[in-house]
Amino acid sequence: MIDDEVRARIAANQKAGERTMKRGCLGCLGLIGIIIVIGMISSALNGGGGSGGNHDTAAVRHTNGGWDHKAVTSERQAGKLIGGWPDNLTRKQYHQGLLHIRNEHQKIGSFTIGQVVDQERSREQDRATFAKQQREAAKARAQTVEEARYQRGTPDCLVMDKSSLHTESGEYTWYINGRITNKCDRDLRYVQVSFSFFNSAGNLENSGLVNVNNLAAGNTWAFHKAVYESNTSSGTFRVEKIEGF
Repeated sequence: MIDDEVRARIAANQKAGERTMKRGCLGCLGLIGIIIVIGMISSALNGGGGSGGNHDTAAVRHTNGGWDHKAVTSERQAGKLIGGWPDNLTRKQYHQGLLHIRNEHQKIGSFTIGQVVDQERSREQDRATFAKQQREAAKARAQTVEEARYQRGTPDCLVMDKSSLHTESGEYTWYINGRITNKCDRDLRYVQVSFSFFNSAGNLENSGLVNVNNLAAGNTWAFHKAVYESNTSSGTFRVEKIEGF
């Protein structure tokens, strides 16, 4: 009788142990499943896994032999090798780069597709810089010519209306008035008239000038020049030079 009870208890303990083991295994399987799901989510967030985190498109293409592939003579084939041209400008730069390599009698296969594009892009920047320098140099030369023309004296197309020249007295000074017309075929940035003033004995007493900026073609400038008390009212004046550029 005692043996039967012992055997019954042993059997009950074995069943309880089996149930506990099953629950433990199910728990392990559940934990493993959770770890796998977390790993899949992390992999998806990191762009498909790998040891470098996020990868840009260029790096993937380079790894797969895209932009680092040897240059080929066919633009279409080159486009396929890099997964498609990103834009027409890049495709054009590759085309121009191939022409440059041929003109220099170099081997196309000694360059990668990326090098052909990058070198042509650099040459374009150099050409743009050179063109800008040329424009600035031409502008500087034109300004020098204008200034030299100004320094040499009266442009024939700046016309003084001599009948408009007259003096006018004021409280402490007197004035010279006159009119100049720009009959040039272009606008002038600067115009000036130089005067000499003489005393009653005919000796040079003073000099001065009057000027204006931006006298457009066809326009007339009426000037009003003040001559202060250092000049005798009984003296005379003379227009020495009309200048403009």
